[in-house]
Amino acid sequence: MAESIKISVCICTFNEHHYLYDCLQSLVNQNVNINNYEIVVLDNSNNLNNNDYEKCIKLSKKYWNIKYIVKKTNGLSDARNQCIKISSYDHLHFIDDDVTVENNFVESILNVISRNPNIHIFGGKVIPNWKNCDRPCWLSDVGLSYLSMLDFGDKEIKFGEIDGMYLVGANIMFSRKILNTYEGFNCNLGRNGNNASLLGAEENDLVFRAIKNNQLVKYAPSVMVRHIIRKERLNESWFIKRAAWQSVTDVITNTLYMKESGSWSNYKNGFTFLKESVNKLFRKSNNHYEFDEKIKTAKLLAFYMLNEFEE
Repeated sequence: MAESIKISVCICTFNEHHYLYDCLQSLVNQNVNINNYEIVVLDNSNNLNNNDYEKCIKLSKKYWNIKYIVKKTNGLSDARNQCIKISSYDHLHFIDDDVTVENNFVESILNVISRNPNIHIFGGKVIPNWKNCDRPCWLSDVGLSYLSMLDFGDKEIKFGEIDGMYLVGANIMFSRKILNTYEGFNCNLGRNGNNASLLGAEENDLVFRAIKNNQLVKYAPSVMVRHIIRKERLNESWFIKRAAWQSVTDVITNTLYMKESGSWSNYKNGFTFLKESVNKLFRKSNNHYEFDEKIKTAKLLAFYMLNEFEE
């Protein structure tokens, strides 16, 4: 591991101090020198009157490498852009506030950068933490991807070598150079805790820009986090809503699902797939296959309606 490499681990939080405290505890318990990393917390919460917030502040004051900033921002992308300004180092690793990490997490990030000195972006593995609930029988691995899970195996992969590859904001590193080149995260994308939007893809917006300009992007499974699965999201209506919001994101980023065939439409024309499958939206899913078909249908239907509205 190159001792000269230093990283900023950045966490944006909104009214989730009970999760954040566990996240911070796992981050301060690392097997590398504290001089090799800082922890940047951007707290955009509108509720600071709770014991968990006080616990987070107390913990942050114990460690000089934690920067805990309370600041109002306009959603997640804006909060992440604030982290870019606040952080000190040339590699920024973003994680969600409801993940926990092992004590080799920072070491693994430093090793990936050391092995790939020209890397600008990499995403790590995200596996589910089921401590708060059980997995429903109908929830497929495709469904887990809508909960920001990510697992393409145990080998480093250059982005694009696997069909349908993506990275997630729960566990992703950007070089400061790439963030400065593209002026940070697009504030027209990303979640906003002040409304019910499930808009996303601000990370993959940067990924696709970097790929277009032949910059190195990878999946690095050695950098792993455990992501809490929230019980309130484990119903089919939430996933349909999430898939519909994904279509909003795709319209903004100009993904042409209806004009191209692929895994999202069982390799059929998008309109043909919709005609054959739209009735599945009104049935309860009994297994993984039926649930996957429902999600594909919801996503394509929302995409079609949004495009029609634009025209």
